[in-house]
Order: sequence, then C-alpha cells, then structure tokens
Amino acid sequence: MSQNPYLAEITQLTTAIIDLQMELATAAGADRQVFQQELAAKTAVANKLQGLSDAWRLGRITQAVGALQDLAASELAKQGRVVARLRRMLDAQGVPADAADPTPVAPPPTRPEATEGVRVIDVSPTDLDALTRVAQSEVGHFGKYGQAQLVGGLQAVAETVINRVAHVAFPDDIQSVINQRFQFSAINTTGSWTGLKPGSAAIEGIIRAYLEHRAQGANGQLAGATHFLNPFLSSPTALTQWGNHVVANAVATFGDAGKKDVHYHGFAPGTVLPTPHMIRFGAVSSGFDARSKAAAPGPMGTMRRQLLATLTTELDRFDNGRHKEDAATHFARIGDYWAALGLPYHGRSVVTFADGSTGNPAWSAAFISWALHEQGLDAAQFKGAQAHWVYFKDLVDARLAQPIFEVMDPLIYAPQPGDIVHYGRSTASKFDLAAAVEHLKIDGFYPSHSDFVVAVDPEDGTIRTVGGNVDNSVKAKRPKIDAAGVLKPRRSRGEDYPWISVLRLRDT
Repeated sequence: MSQNPYLAEITQLTTAIIDLQMELATAAGADRQVFQQELAAKTAVANKLQGLSDAWRLGRITQAVGALQDLAASELAKQGRVVARLRRMLDAQGVPADAADPTPVAPPPTRPEATEGVRVIDVSPTDLDALTRVAQSEVGHFGKYGQAQLVGGLQAVAETVINRVAHVAFPDDIQSVINQRFQFSAINTTGSWTGLKPGSAAIEGIIRAYLEHRAQGANGQLAGATHFLNPFLSSPTALTQWGNHVVANAVATFGDAGKKDVHYHGFAPGTVLPTPHMIRFGAVSSGFDARSKAAAPGPMGTMRRQLLATLTTELDRFDNGRHKEDAATHFARIGDYWAALGLPYHGRSVVTFADGSTGNPAWSAAFISWALHEQGLDAAQFKGAQAHWVYFKDLVDARLAQPIFEVMDPLIYAPQPGDIVHYGRSTASKFDLAAAVEHLKIDGFYPSHSDFVVAVDPEDGTIRTVGGNVDNSVKAKRPKIDAAGVLKPRRSRGEDYPWISVLRLRDT
C-alpha cells in the first residue's frame, strides 16, 4: 500500500499546533489574540486533512478488499476446474461421483444487511433528526443564494449520507456515517450529531419531503457520489489528490462559487460505487441501483399477473369500448360489477339523482371493486366502493389493516402495471394530491375517476390503462409519461390538469 499523502502535512501541523499552544499559555493581550486565531486556523486545516486522510485510507482498503475478493473468486474457479477434472477421471474409472467431492469449503462471509446484494436503509425519526441537523450545519445558509440552492444543497448532503450508508467503505447506518470522525465539519467540534443545533421546521420539512420522494421511487441527484468539498477551504494537497478531480467532474454544484461558498459533489479518483440499496421511510420503500436510479420492478407477483389477466379478458369482452353498457349482449355484465358491492344495478338500470334527473348510475368504481374482488381480496386489504374517493380515503386515513395499495405522489412515482391512477373530474378536475387530501378532511366527496395501469411503454412515452364506464364501456386509454416514467399532466381543451395519485399495488 502506497504512502498516505497527507501524513507529512498532518505531522507538520500537529507540531505547529503544539508550539502555538505553548506560546498561548504565556501570551497576553494582543499577542494572545493573534496566537488564538492562528491556532484555530491551523486546527481547522488539520481536521480537514485528517478527514481526507481517513477517506484516502478507506479508499485504499476498499481497493485491497476488492482485489482480495477477485483473488478469492479466481481461486474458487480454479478449484472448481480441478474438481471437474477429477470427476471426469473417476467417471472414466467407474468410481462413484460422490467420492470426488472434497471437503466443503465455507463460502466467504457476506454482510448481513446485503440481502441478495441490496442493502436496506431504514430511515427512522431519529435518523431524520440527524440528517436535518447535519444538513443544516453544512448548507443551512445557502438560502441567501435562492430557495433552489438551499433545497438542492440540503438534499445533496442527505443524499451523500445515504450513498455512504450504501457503500462498503462506510458505516452501515445513517447516524454512524454522520458521526464518523472528520467527515462533516460541524461534527469535528461536537463529536456527535446530537450536539448540533436542532433543525428548523423549514429545513426538516425539506429533508422529510426528500426522504418521502426517494422512498416513493424518485431518483437521486448525485449518481451515487459519496464526496463533496468547498475547494476554497481545502488544502493544496487535498485538491491535487482528489479535490480538483471532483470539481472538474462534479455531478452537482450548490451555493455560490463567486463568493467562494460552494459545494461540489462527485467521486474521488478510483472511488467504487455504492451497492444497490433500498430506502425505507415510514411504510414506503423503493429500491435503487448503485447510481441511485430507481430499480426496475422485480418479477411480477401472482396476484398482479392474475389481475392483469382479468383486465385483459374484460377489455377483450367489450372489444376495447366497441360494446356499450346497455347492449343486449353486455348489460348483464355490468350487473356483475355492481354485485361485487351488493347492489342490484346493471347496464340498463335507471336511477333518480339528487337533482331530480334520471340516468344510469356511474359504474367505474364498481368496475375497480369487482376486478379486485375477483382476486380474492378481503375487506382488510381493499374495501369496494361506489365512488373512487371512498377507497382513496380508506388509504389516506389508514383504515385498512393490510392495505393492498399505498398512496403515491404522481409527481414522483412512476406507475407500474397493476397500479391505479386516480384523478379528479368536474369541480375537482384541478385537484392534486395535497388538494384532495385536504378536501377529504373538510368534506369527503369529490367527483373523480380511476383506471388500472396494464402496461408501460417507455419508448412510446405512454402507459396503457383500462377502466370501466369509459365512454359507457370498458376501454383503454394512453396517458403520457416523461423520460423518468412519471405521468405528465392530463391535457384537455388546451389546458393541463393534474393527477391526484397513483395507488401502488403491493404484490410481494
């Protein structure tokens, strides 16, 4: 292992600090103030160098561990070839194959948190407090450069911590990463995040929103980076060794470089990526790859496959909207949907509404309820409803013991097959998630519609949905999505309208 490039400077500074402390012990007046200022400056530089030294050492250890793992894999492969050759020789002599098996070799130890190569990062309320405090201590003043710089800077500090938790070279929990010696400047004097000033309500709100969005599947902004620095406060050695590389190849920058108050985020030379990981905040979680990009959905569960099969069959039954609700061949099928709610209607039913008018009762929520009832779900998982806002409220108010869906922010979460997309109509046509949730508190009812997602087509930039009572039939639609798979606003008559929510199907 090569010589630590920071040791010489650290040794020189340590000697200078000791000399200054001796001078300070006997100094008085203006001389004492000068010595105190010089001592503080040299101590700050020494702390930064020590942090860089520790990071360099961890990087070298990571490289050594990687080399050892490669060597172990090579030796195991060589042993496998020897065993195979031995088996072939014994087979040729008529000796039973089990006689060729050597004493089993214990597999190399694996990290207990790395289930199938994915580290689970549980963010507790205490972790939220720790992230809020350290982010505030680092960049809480960035607000003077604009709200975007404050929010981005705070999120980037929190993301750096999460990326380190997911990295083999750093501790495996949030608080230990934050408390690691000489890594975050404010911790150098307090020794622990608990000694930092409590975060303001505004900054905690920013960090909380960031964690909620990540847990809902929002991509990270740092591509897995685990380092950041202000080059105007870094030593020449640090800049030469890794700082200039980070600045020249920064994945994100926050603050104001013109005022020498800036953070460059990136990778030190030779730094390996974090491991794939999952972020869990509250009851919501999402998986990410090494570069903090939301992982593709895993293998489709049985219930999801069956639900999609049910929807496809029903879409074919109505020939994608060609057969209408009152057709002689199909009106009774609408009655099956209503039967899932215990109601006696069908496709030719006529009812009197509150305003005295008459017509066929809307059955789109009955279709949702029927399709899920067909999968054998009970009331603890999903309660059928005659109106979409009712089952949405069940989820918002956490009324179900084992809900099969969870409410996701449509501005963040990319819908997947089996999910439900939910939006307002008429007087609620401009409701977003916040407006709908607020309305549920004061009233409850709002006109709305929901459809099942049955396919996602990134190349076409659309998802395919299937819903009931769409043009008085069972019919598919093609809502648009962006490059990240997130729903674009609904477009109607030259105006954009928001989605309320995507209900993510829990099919584990």
